[in-house]
Amino acid sequence: MPHALPGKVALVGVSLGGGFALGWGAKLPADVAVDIVWYPVTRFYLRNPAFATHIQVPVLMFAGEADTYHDCCLLATARSLAADAAAAKAPFELVTYPGVDHDFIRGGTGYNASAYKDALARTAARLKTALSD
Repeated sequence: MPHALPGKVALVGVSLGGGFALGWGAKLPADVAVDIVWYPVTRFYLRNPAFATHIQVPVLMFAGEADTYHDCCLLATARSLAADAAAAKAPFELVTYPGVDHDFIRGGTGYNASAYKDALARTAARLKTALSD
C-alpha cells in the first residue's frame, strides 16, 4: 500500500481470519512482528500436529473456555497447541476466559464485556510492544 509504513506488520484476526493469521503469519518472521488471534479456527492443527514447531513469530491467542462453535475453535485444541509450542520453545501465549463462548467481541453473538475488555487491552499492549521495535 502506498500509505503503509516500512517494516513488519502485525496480524490480528478473529475466528476464521484468526485461523488464517495463525496458520500463515506465525511462519513469516521477515514480514510479521506479532500474530494476535481471537478465538481462531484451530481445526487445521489436528491434521498438522507439528505446526507448533514452525511458529517463528510471537503469537497471542485468546480463547473462550465454553467455545464449541462448529467444533472449530475448541479449547482442548488450543491447549494442545500451546503445550506443543511450549515444548518447541515457540513464542506462543494462550489466554483463556472461563465460561466465555465464541464471538465474544462487542456485537458478537457470544459478547462478554469482561473478556472483550481484557483481550482488547492485551491486544493494544502487545501491538505497542511489537511495533515499537
